[in-house]
Amino acid sequence: MELYRGALEKYPYLKELDPIINEIFLKVINSGKRSVLLQGYVQSGKTGAYLALVAKMIDEGYKKIFIITKSSLSLAWQTEKRVLNFLKMMKIPSMC
Repeated sequence: MELYRGALEKYPYLKELDPIINEIFLKVINSGKRSVLLQGYVQSGKTGAYLALVAKMIDEGYKKIFIITKSSLSLAWQTEKRVLNFLKMMKIPSMC
């Protein structure tokens, strides 16, 4: 839980999403599925939520996590920037 707690400390707004992130995480690990799709409205906090979920999954031993974004180049660039900043801040190695 080290990365996840660090994410909550560095991004205080995620504390509000903590119950939802935990609910999603439990559904993921209890489903036995290897793929999960998270979707939401524009500007609804999706990026922060799935980055916190990524941190939680890494803490739990997941080794490979893929983030696929919409085909809109401006949104894809924005998401990539946020993800890379998050990974760098949390000292998580990436393949980008």
